[in-house]
Amino acid sequence: MKKSEKSPSILKSIKTKVAVVILICVVIALFVNFLILVPNFESLLSKATENNMLDLSTAYGLLVDEAVKTSDNGKVSIEDLNALLKDVKVKGIDSSYAYLVDASGTMLYHPTADKIGSAVENDVVKGVVKQIKEGTIPETKVVQYDFKGVVKYASYKVSSINKWVLVISADKKEVLAPLDKVQMTSALSCVFVAILLGILGYFAAGTISRPIVKLTKLIKKTSQFDYTMDN
Repeated sequence: MKKSEKSPSILKSIKTKVAVVILICVVIALFVNFLILVPNFESLLSKATENNMLDLSTAYGLLVDEAVKTSDNGKVSIEDLNALLKDVKVKGIDSSYAYLVDASGTMLYHPTADKIGSAVENDVVKGVVKQIKEGTIPETKVVQYDFKGVVKYASYKVSSINKWVLVISADKKEVLAPLDKVQMTSALSCVFVAILLGILGYFAAGTISRPIVKLTKLIKKTSQFDYTMDN
């Protein structure tokens, strides 16, 4: 009488092992792709914002120069500056705004009216003012700085007429906010794809392992001198 043969545990079966290998490979591939995607997206997002801020500081810097040229004795009223600069923002970034500083570091315009007439506070613009006083005109550029614990982007342009400094500022956290959505979407997509491919891999592994299982059973039968007919 033949001894009953127990089927191998599903966790120890060839099909499961092959499926696990496939799933591990898929997870590794998705994880590597995630590590590459997120930093690249962050770099592209930062670069696009910086270019936008450079364009704004350059364009509105020229408009301020034009206002100076057409004014009496080079003096532009706060009302005129407010009309010119109050709506300047990086598109989609509510924390962004423009302000204007003279060559001595005094605020000529700021969205917060109380700051007009006071000395500029952040170290970046203070550094620009210092260079101006030393006879150097800094080129238009974008920098990052920490202001009272908040990391900000700032682009600035120095006027060739009177050395006024137009600054466009924006919070880095808000600039990179879309990155959080991309990370969440990418993570959920990776989990979904891993589960889907894991299921497909399990069934594919069954197709791959079926002949091996049949051959294994045949070898066992032969080893037990069981020569009954087996198609």
